[in-house]
Amino acid sequence: MIISELDDRDLIARFRGPGLYYRVGPFLIRGRSAIDSASRGLAFLYANYPVAGPDEITDVDFVLSGCGLRFTKLNLILDGRLQYPGVARRLAVPFVEWALNLSVILGLHQFFVLHAGVVERGGRVAIFPGNAGQGKSTLTAALVSRGWRLLSDEAALIDPVDGQLHPAPRPISLKNESVELIRRFAPRAVMGPSWPGTVKGIVSHMLPPAESVARALECADPGWMIFPMYTVGATPEMRPLSKAKALVAAWHQAYNYNLFGRRGFDILGNLIDTCDCYEFVYSDLEGAVAAMDALTSPSPCEVRRSDAT
Repeated sequence: MIISELDDRDLIARFRGPGLYYRVGPFLIRGRSAIDSASRGLAFLYANYPVAGPDEITDVDFVLSGCGLRFTKLNLILDGRLQYPGVARRLAVPFVEWALNLSVILGLHQFFVLHAGVVERGGRVAIFPGNAGQGKSTLTAALVSRGWRLLSDEAALIDPVDGQLHPAPRPISLKNESVELIRRFAPRAVMGPSWPGTVKGIVSHMLPPAESVARALECADPGWMIFPMYTVGATPEMRPLSKAKALVAAWHQAYNYNLFGRRGFDILGNLIDTCDCYEFVYSDLEGAVAAMDALTSPSPCEVRRSDAT
């Protein structure tokens, strides 16, 4: 069963009672909420995600409860700790999404975690590390709208044993100008409401395609490490990046590098060795997608060799 198959009464009863259990890739979430509008908003964003049973061990647990005069505000409790006190009720959904990001960053230490967008094509993964504002989520959303599989727009989950990427395809968080940019570029994409007035400005979410959610347990091999930089008016340019510079740049985006010690250096070094590394300056999304398609398509020589065999 997926969340969209629950009727409204059952959905609200679960959120208000023992919790709605649902699976996102390798982790299980339990959500409880006394705010019905927030429950419905989250159910919209996660409509295609599988419902799980309460007998499984959860990785993330969040609770939304009313507070303030006439419960005009809410508290968000994450894994038993008050994470966000006194949040405006209308901003419950984006705050839950930020809380889930924190859980991935702070709790999933079975993986080596990079702050990055992650998409897959043909069994190989493109990783887009970067700080907020560099355009990784915008590029991720554009590629996903053109057939790439979403693994994550927030965190690359790298298996420390075999180096594969584990999917955790949640709704893609877009901010400010990126919201309308993606609405125009991908009019068929399913977008959630826009929430103005957050600490990050206007926030909206693009829902992952149902196929990306259905393949959320299907790992893939790393192929490209690409550092994006959205620059207004820039012509798309893919610049080869040395392995040494890529290693340093990726290290700055590693959430839990220190927890792995020397092993973390080896994991990151092996990932860089496996990937073709680039800096990517872009502005026009059509041009950006075309540049990514050209980069990841087999060369004529490779096609001829494949045909010959």
